[in-house]
Amino acid sequence: MQKALKKAFEDFINRDNRVSKLLAKFVNDCLKKGSKINVRDLEATLDNVVFLYGYISEKDVFGTTHSHASMQCHTSSVLSLLLSAAR
Repeated sequence: MQKALKKAFEDFINRDNRVSKLLAKFVNDCLKKGSKINVRDLEATLDNVVFLYGYISEKDVFGTTHSHASMQCHTSSVLSLLLSAAR
């Protein structure tokens, strides 16, 4: 049952690449200067992003979208965190 549920979720989240793009946009919005998210909430949010990122099959779409949308110093650290978590 657990494997079937995991497989169904992976199929759903990878139906198209919109999830990757929306997740990247969400991370960019959270990391923007002036964001009203406090540090504790940001860490919890990024933990959830890492969890979802593990299920995304088109990780390059996320990386490309995130890199183009945000040129802040957090970009490379978030990408390296996600890449290490996906392995």
